[in-house]
Amino acid sequence: MTDLIMHNFGVEAPAENPEKLRRWLEKRIGYMLDHETDLLLSTLYRLDIDEQKIKKVLHSGTGAPIAQGLAELVLARQRQRHQTKQKIRVDQSSFYWGEEE
Repeated sequence: MTDLIMHNFGVEAPAENPEKLRRWLEKRIGYMLDHETDLLLSTLYRLDIDEQKIKKVLHSGTGAPIAQGLAELVLARQRQRHQTKQKIRVDQSSFYWGEEE
């Protein structure tokens, strides 16, 4: 899970524990909000974060930091992807690759 986050956010993230990863991600997203907004939005799009959820975080009047909300969305989506991969294991040996035996 952390590999995909590290790859998409362009910096090596500490992966020792989930809390460190969350804090690192919040800081990185906070920086991107201030300096690389377009890159942040395209990264969220590539990670397949629901647009309505992003809008809700960006326009929330709860006083919660935006970077924290976006980091939670990223982590939740990556957990969801990981769970899906665990459920759906495909035996690639059963695929036909276009070669005759």
